[in-house]
Amino acid sequence: MGLLARLRDDIFNTFVSIMKGHQVTWRNMWRERQTLQYPDERPQLPERYRGIPGVHPELCIACGACVKACPVGVISVEGRKIPGTKHRELVRYTIEAGRCMFCGLCQEACPTKPVKALRMSNMFELAAGNKRSLILELPQLEAIWHTKPVEIPEEEYLAATPRKLAERDLAAAAAGEKTEKPAKPAKEATS
Repeated sequence: MGLLARLRDDIFNTFVSIMKGHQVTWRNMWRERQTLQYPDERPQLPERYRGIPGVHPELCIACGACVKACPVGVISVEGRKIPGTKHRELVRYTIEAGRCMFCGLCQEACPTKPVKALRMSNMFELAAGNKRSLILELPQLEAIWHTKPVEIPEEEYLAATPRKLAERDLAAAAAGEKTEKPAKPAKEATS
């Protein structure tokens, strides 16, 4: 094969490869654009998106289930017993957001009802100047908790806070009533 034949083949192959490369560009040139002008335009997040966990300090019973469930150990909880009752209230709660995996296991472990005291938010922006600013304390975590709407009215889920339950138990004890759980039905004896 001569020099001119190879040159001609190289020119033809170059032209074909350029056309194949631009084929994707030409095909997508007329489609609707998917680019967002981020911070002005926000992405539409799925309903079950797991962002930074947030905590509601009035709902938290400081049981430590979230601490045990966290696979990387980024959560620390301090609580104290409310005097005269069996209930506990939250004193201190911190999360190291820079190390959090956003797995949601802490939310699954939270036993509070009807609304979880700890739940995943829609916040995903973790840009910070230093790592210390990614250690989130209780006021920040409460603000994060409130970023996602709750389906239940606030009066309903705040009626079962540890502080209100303790006040109810203390009032019942002062009135001389017992605050026991209802007895389980006895098993029927089989003959």
